[in-house]
Amino acid sequence: CPRYLQILLSIPQNIPIALIGQLLTLVLKEAGFQGAAVTRQPSLILYAYDVTTGVVVDIGDRLNIVPVIDGYVVESAICSIPYGATQVREALRTNLCSNNKGLYSFQSPIEKLILRYVLEQTSYVPEDYAQEEKTTKEVNVSLDKFDPIPGMPTKFNIDNSRFLCTEGLFRPKKWGLDTKGLHQLVHEAVQMSPIDSRRTLYRNIYLAGGASLMPGLAEKLEQELAAIVPNSIHTQVHISPWRYNAAYLGAQIVASASTFSDSCVSLENLPTFITHLQSSCF
Repeated sequence: CPRYLQILLSIPQNIPIALIGQLLTLVLKEAGFQGAAVTRQPSLILYAYDVTTGVVVDIGDRLNIVPVIDGYVVESAICSIPYGATQVREALRTNLCSNNKGLYSFQSPIEKLILRYVLEQTSYVPEDYAQEEKTTKEVNVSLDKFDPIPGMPTKFNIDNSRFLCTEGLFRPKKWGLDTKGLHQLVHEAVQMSPIDSRRTLYRNIYLAGGASLMPGLAEKLEQELAAIVPNSIHTQVHISPWRYNAAYLGAQIVASASTFSDSCVSLENLPTFITHLQSSCF
């Protein structure tokens, strides 16, 4: 029963404070939970990595780059851009549509699942894009598990489409976007952080989100960062097998702590908490 339970809300970085107050009201008043706490996802991601300082690079349908120092988010250095995995999928869809003679449009629900499957099975980030274009070979992707309708192909032959679609993360103009690449955005976020923490941040970059699972992404990001920072600065990008669910795992750690109840707000003191929230930099 909710009235005997306390809940932790994992809040994306781009959610405004006004909406957080509404969510707490919904959870405590409408759902009837005994108490609730809120924590931003970047901090939870770092908890999952068992650190409190680092740059969180969360790549889902949008890109969030958030420097965190000793558990505190550097608000002035946050970068949040509405592109990421969606553009990777769209770039792959465009290439596949032009190569399969119009047999698939990848617009129907089942075709979108096929597109996601092809992306997860074949896409990667090459360290040297130009060299990869010269040496790449076609790979076959079987679609037998989707039981295609008669007359539709049961496999795809994919060449450079599988890494062309990911190159836009570092060269956004390939997606038709006039913005900076992932490595440049991470570099700017670190440079906007306190000067005495920058070296630590450069060697503590943590990937999270579904798009971060693409093979070669961490190596490419390290390579591109090393090319734009002084030689005396060491850059390191950290990944883990569970980075797709890093925010959830971090929330488990926080909610399991013996002090979790102390951070929860009840319905009675919700108005005071919301007032404090609006005047803070949460």
